[in-house]
Amino acid sequence: MSEATYEIVRKLARGGMAHVLLARRYGPRGIEQLVAIKRPNPEIADDEEHLAAFADEARLLARLSHPHVVSVIALEEDRGVPLLVMEHVDGVTLSELVRRAKSSATGHLPKNEALALALAIAEALAYVHSHLDELEEPLRVVHRDVTPHNVMLSFDGAVKLIDFGIASAASHEVVTRTGVVKGTPGFMAPEQLRGDAVDHRADIFSFGVSLHLLLTGTLPWPTDDDVPAADAAPPRPSDRVGGIEPALDDLVARCLDPSPASRPESMTEVRDVLASVLAASGAHPTMGALSAMVRALVPDHHRPEPPTMLQRAPSKARGRRLPPWAGRYALPALALVAIGVVAYAAGRLLAAM
Repeated sequence: MSEATYEIVRKLARGGMAHVLLARRYGPRGIEQLVAIKRPNPEIADDEEHLAAFADEARLLARLSHPHVVSVIALEEDRGVPLLVMEHVDGVTLSELVRRAKSSATGHLPKNEALALALAIAEALAYVHSHLDELEEPLRVVHRDVTPHNVMLSFDGAVKLIDFGIASAASHEVVTRTGVVKGTPGFMAPEQLRGDAVDHRADIFSFGVSLHLLLTGTLPWPTDDDVPAADAAPPRPSDRVGGIEPALDDLVARCLDPSPASRPESMTEVRDVLASVLAASGAHPTMGALSAMVRALVPDHHRPEPPTMLQRAPSKARGRRLPPWAGRYALPALALVAIGVVAYAAGRLLAAM
């Protein structure tokens, strides 16, 4: 049984189905941490299908444990409405990072740091795609919304894949009907945009779009072109920026192939190509290097707006309270401090005589 209480600090983000709040979580014996709480929007709070999809996301994230995937802390409930409590990533999305980099001298992210970000995303997707359930059966997870907007970079240099709200998996109770399109225009694979059934190769296509954006600061195609023509050659990053290895051009082209069968077989293959390119260049970007980059591009990170206490979270969220043992030891501790002060003063007085 959860003994935690929550205090809402401020809103972090809002989407079409849910919003995310920054909150303080207080556990037993004085444990305190900042968390992100994802809550369904009021307009869908009574929609059973949307609530079931929200529960699917919670169950899926609870199964996953990877350094580059946002982790779940708890699943709470407020008057019948589910609340997904997740780790708080104190940073920015990669879409915000790319936007900031456009104002830099080069107009895009440094190549080695961009590759380090892409490698972290690839590792997360390789893990998610190959994950098994408790019976060693494939979960067949497809994120379906792999975009820089759904990847966070913390100010400490940690990379996290977030928002599995429209992901599909074998364990899900809610199954997207054929013909229903879910995803972000400009990043969706042709088969996804058509509303066809998709597998992990749709994520590979979206990753290719994201990789092109991280390397060049631009999308492969104009924003009004959601899917390339079947006979169009995928654009090469080296056509837009210098210093791009042929292996990266080839990888982006393969990921962006309109035919799923012509794309890389798995994100493991994509990950290995990225790792080999980084190794061949002798570059080994660390979390420290990523931290330095994000702090340079977002210099105002240390001057956040003062937290606004929106409300006390209903139900088990009465705000901060002292742990039960605090009162028991408070008076004896104060007495010891007083005795120490008196003894110190007496010693100084004797020394002066």
